[in-house]
Amino acid sequence: MTDASRGFDPQQLWQAQPKAFAPITLAEIHRRAQSFRSHALRRRITSWACAALGALAMTWRLQKIDSWMMQLGVVLLLLAVLFALWRWQAVNAIGPLPDEGEALVAAYRSNLVRLRDARRTIALWFIVPPLPGMALLLLGRWTQRHTPGLPIALDHFIVVLVTTIVGLSLAFSYVWNQREADRLQRKIDEL
Repeated sequence: MTDASRGFDPQQLWQAQPKAFAPITLAEIHRRAQSFRSHALRRRITSWACAALGALAMTWRLQKIDSWMMQLGVVLLLLAVLFALWRWQAVNAIGPLPDEGEALVAAYRSNLVRLRDARRTIALWFIVPPLPGMALLLLGRWTQRHTPGLPIALDHFIVVLVTTIVGLSLAFSYVWNQREADRLQRKIDEL
């Protein structure tokens, strides 16, 4: 044995390494789970309010549109909003929290995992479903209905601008939700 290998103790080296996460007490987990539950309730209320306002606006707009393509686009958007609302409500449905240690940790972890998975798959249930309705709205605006008094080139520029803004908003929503999913994964790893 060399002098360097005599002082090498794998167990001591393993125990001396810094811990990845500080241990979390049961009281802290209970506090986090309660906070998560109250945020989920706020998310549900906010999504219902936004969906109601959006549905009212689209229904009002549907009555004013004379283009069949735009009317069909609005109907498809309404269906997409209802689908996204249904899916979001299912994700945020959180029952009462148990008081016991392992059951509390398991319930909190399952809620975090459900929300993380929903954020990872947001393209499937939030971003893609309204695309056909938006496409019909924009195509109807491009081909069937122009703003009176505006040159067609300016009207088409507005359609392109709106399409670009919507596309960038959807891309931002996707990226933001992926970052949120990563943040939730770190919370899961801490448990």
